[in-house]
Amino acid sequence: MRYLYCAVIPPLLQILTVTIIIKMNTGNGSWVGLGVFIFSIPILPATTVYNAIRTKTKVETKTLVLFGQNLLIAYIAPVILVAIFILFTIADSLV
Repeated sequence: MRYLYCAVIPPLLQILTVTIIIKMNTGNGSWVGLGVFIFSIPILPATTVYNAIRTKTKVETKTLVLFGQNLLIAYIAPVILVAIFILFTIADSLV
C-alpha cells in the first residue's frame, strides 16, 4: 500500500492536472496546450521514477509524510505549466 500511496497516486494526480490544462487550451488557437503536452512528456515518467526510488529508499519515513513530500514533488511541473498558461493568457489579451 505504501507504493500505491507514495509512488502511484501523486503521478496520477499530476497527469490529471496536466490533462485539465491541455483540455482548457483545446480549440482556442493557442499553442499553450501543445507546449504543456511536450513539456510533460519527459517530466511525468521522470517524476514517477523519482517518487518510486524515493519511496523504496525512505523506509524509515512515515507513509503519510512521504506521500505529502512526493505529492509536492509531483506538483512542481504542473505549477510551472499553470504559470505558463496564465502568462500566455495575459499576453494574448494584450495583443
